[in-house]
Amino acid sequence: GGASGQLVNTYVAIVTSGDLTTSGSTPLTVATINYTPVSSVNVNLFIEFHADYSVAGSNADAFQSFIKVDGTTIALRTQSWGTGSGQSNRSGVLFPIAAVHNQTGTSPLAITIVVAKYSGDDTTTIYKNGSDPAAVRISEYIA
Repeated sequence: GGASGQLVNTYVAIVTSGDLTTSGSTPLTVATINYTPVSSVNVNLFIEFHADYSVAGSNADAFQSFIKVDGTTIALRTQSWGTGSGQSNRSGVLFPIAAVHNQTGTSPLAITIVVAKYSGDDTTTIYKNGSDPAAVRISEYIA
């Protein structure tokens, strides 16, 4: 039981396994979290991922970040840059990323955070160490 919106569980994971840089057009898995819901009733999982990152180079490029649950994309963010001065910044859009996933039951879930180059020729580096490490927070609450 419980009222809609009532928090059931909060899970936090600090992801410090080393900085990662994209290579070519191959999607890069930044973090994988195996989470088992605490409640067997109809719950929502509010999933957040925070990390510092930077994109190298210049000119037209685009990158995407994803949250996936058991391989299904539940969140997608795209950061694009044009060619020429004043087109845009090179950080601050891919992360943080957040999404809500509805879950019934206590089957374990594989939650992955992925970055992929959408277009262009540059790389992005995800920083997972240092004074501001990457982190995943899962807030499980009654739907």
